[in-house]
Amino acid sequence: MTHEDVPRREEELLGSLPALFFFLSLSFMPREHLDGSAVQPESILQGNDKEILFRLEQAVHETGLAALRGSMEHVIAHVGSVASDLSWGWLAPLNRPEYTLFQYREVFRPLARHIATDPAYDWWWEGGGGQWVTAKDTGSSDWSKLNDRQHWSNQPRYAHSIQTTPGPIGSAASTLAVCVDNDTMPQGDHRVMQFQGPMSDNGVRIRGVDDWKHLLSLGSARITSTQTRKDWDAFLGRHPRWVTPAWENIVEHVSWVELTLAGFLTTAYRPITVDGETTAIIGWNPGATMHFNVDPTPYTSWADTDHN
Repeated sequence: MTHEDVPRREEELLGSLPALFFFLSLSFMPREHLDGSAVQPESILQGNDKEILFRLEQAVHETGLAALRGSMEHVIAHVGSVASDLSWGWLAPLNRPEYTLFQYREVFRPLARHIATDPAYDWWWEGGGGQWVTAKDTGSSDWSKLNDRQHWSNQPRYAHSIQTTPGPIGSAASTLAVCVDNDTMPQGDHRVMQFQGPMSDNGVRIRGVDDWKHLLSLGSARITSTQTRKDWDAFLGRHPRWVTPAWENIVEHVSWVELTLAGFLTTAYRPITVDGETTAIIGWNPGATMHFNVDPTPYTSWADTDHN
């Protein structure tokens, strides 16, 4: 991390509503009551401006900062809560630049600065260490073609891909145990197997908007599915032309794509303009790395074994 990275990281976090939802949830939900759902912003943003500001400042300094200095597993659970509520659409109506929470973003600067500067959070930006395949989600899917753009999520999963997530995180096998997307429920088989293939330098790590734009420069395609456009409009507001990664082209250039935890908070579920068209990261698992053109058999065979 360079000296110039700190203010950029802070501003990227404070400019993203998913990150603000995370800060709010971290500051207001007691650890002992964490139940897999993010705190509801509307239950907190009540009263006049002075009352709301006092409430937020108090929670950030008394609870939020203490949480960031505490259990990493607990902190990541809040990322997972926000990811789930965004993925299921429960936070979608509030995920707009005009939403009230955005006008209070400066209150959360101490939390953004902590994540931007504390060495314990460097891996949130630079990617995780060990890569683990989780038995409950081996990364493959029923989709037979990589260029299927009919699904609402644009996280690529096909017959020759595998998903890994970093870990262990505290008592959790990997981030997948606490950061779940719409396709991966929190219950189930949490066994992990280490990813066998080497991590080459031929990959793209998504840490912010510019990284996503770079990925799109390797291959993009317009979304023509009426249902997908309708879904994305519901998540992010109406836009005339949506584009998404053309994975069938991208896999010719890269072996893997990783969405870091910081990349999820700063970049996912927000409209991004590329050459006059709009794109977004939708449905991705925070911290996930998608590996392309690999043989999934060792992982799927292991996951299917009787483990009782």
